[in-house]
Amino acid sequence: MNMQTTIRQCPLDTTDKEIIKMLAEGRSRKDIAFQRHVSESAICQRIQSASKMLRIPRKDAALVAVAFRNGWLS
Repeated sequence: MNMQTTIRQCPLDTTDKEIIKMLAEGRSRKDIAFQRHVSESAICQRIQSASKMLRIPRKDAALVAVAFRNGWLS
């Protein structure tokens, strides 16, 4: 069985990738919002939008896993 890993083009913008990277570092949504000078609900909306775009469950761990697996985060 030949398993090939392909890197898909990332549909996420820079802000989404930064937020996902912070989630991967273990930061809370509240902490991310504080650091980015936006509301926590704005961060939640970005995460929800990214999850919907990638067609994955709205769980932070799933979003981080998909981003890393596809090479979108470094």
